[in-house]
Amino acid sequence: MNKNKKIMVVILFFLTFSSLSIIKAEGNSNEIEFKTNLEEAFSLAKQNNKHVLVYFSGSDWCRPCMQLQLEVFESDEFVTFSKSNLIVVRLDFPAKEKNKLSDEQTAYNKKLAERLNKKGVFPYMILFDSAQKQLDEFSGYSRNGAKSFIEKLKSKMPNE
Repeated sequence: MNKNKKIMVVILFFLTFSSLSIIKAEGNSNEIEFKTNLEEAFSLAKQNNKHVLVYFSGSDWCRPCMQLQLEVFESDEFVTFSKSNLIVVRLDFPAKEKNKLSDEQTAYNKKLAERLNKKGVFPYMILFDSAQKQLDEFSGYSRNGAKSFIEKLKSKMPNE
């Protein structure tokens, strides 16, 4: 391969890698911004007339939690729906040391689990309205996808 061809290959590789990085960065703006504080979420919900979905997760050990994350929470359909309708609070309980939360967050999550998730079910979700009234709760993940999950939420969300 002559010198010009090598330069062209390097340039093409760089351009391809750069464009993939840009696409990935743009995709990141279309993610759910999980809150980690329920009181803050209720305040935001009241200000924006949204519902609050509290999600108890075992992000690195609970297979249904991982599937729910991938198939629902990371889907474009759910991201779009949640931006208009929800404040999502993730109370995570990771098992692996590398995913460990701060001591303060761990204590906070445990305190809320003692109050809201007494059975220790994962995944476990509670839907509240903006006035902090519990509308419903959901446990497990049936693998029906984002559309089904959104419809289930909508059926429990009165028009406010």
